[in-house]
Amino acid sequence: MANNKPGLNKFTVQEATNKLSQQHIFRTTPTIPSADYASGDVLFNSVEITNAVLDPGGKSKLVGCSVINTADQTWDFDLVFMQVATDLGTVDSAPNISASNTLAAKILGVVQMDASVYTSDLTNSRFSTAIFGAGVGNTIPPVLLEAAAGSTSVYMGCIARAGQNTSDSGADTSDHLSIILNIEY
Repeated sequence: MANNKPGLNKFTVQEATNKLSQQHIFRTTPTIPSADYASGDVLFNSVEITNAVLDPGGKSKLVGCSVINTADQTWDFDLVFMQVATDLGTVDSAPNISASNTLAAKILGVVQMDASVYTSDLTNSRFSTAIFGAGVGNTIPPVLLEAAAGSTSVYMGCIARAGQNTSDSGADTSDHLSIILNIEY
């Protein structure tokens, strides 16, 4: 069966080499309502990662992920990457996604952010990094990202893996997490 997806073969050698060597850093600050989150609660649903791939329907590789927490909190959570924007459930509740919606989301991978590994205390904030690759700490395999036909975006949701009360400090912590994704095309 022939592969009709666009590939590097449609480019000159120089153009293909240029595409292979490109990287993209995507930054987002999802809105996370102030609440007393339990382990397993949905933190946010379907943040669009624009230009996650170079060509519509194309692929790329997520090779790094970091988080800046300006509320100076450590927090474990899973980032769920999907080809199709899909809600994992109601924010501040356990995920409630049907089997058919799970399949329709076309989940691409999950990155576990573990605050006990590679977190730096910057006095008034925290910086955590997931280590991709082999041989160092709690390593994570790269996640292959693939956009839907006609799109260059993929989507990301988040599930807490440790309880966190974002409303007890008296400060609005709805925009306290900045997520940085390192993508290779």
